[in-house]
Amino acid sequence: RYVLNRAPGFTDLNGKSRVKRMAESLDIKIELLMPDGGKQVTQSSDHGVPLSDVAAKNPLRKEIQKLAQSVHETNVEAVEGA
Repeated sequence: RYVLNRAPGFTDLNGKSRVKRMAESLDIKIELLMPDGGKQVTQSSDHGVPLSDVAAKNPLRKEIQKLAQSVHETNVEAVEGA
């Protein structure tokens, strides 16, 4: 799986086209775009507090949660299929 950190926002069409060209030139498929979490990520890290406690609605936290859920579901399917 390929993940792009600090990906362009949903409304940044130029950024999205650059990401698409990059993926095509590397002959890969970027499956997950992780947004920049901003100052909230730095603050939670500096204070040793989970991002979910500091900024529950942070876009990066939401994407991390989606990734964790996807990994968990994949592992459950693998165990059940074995």
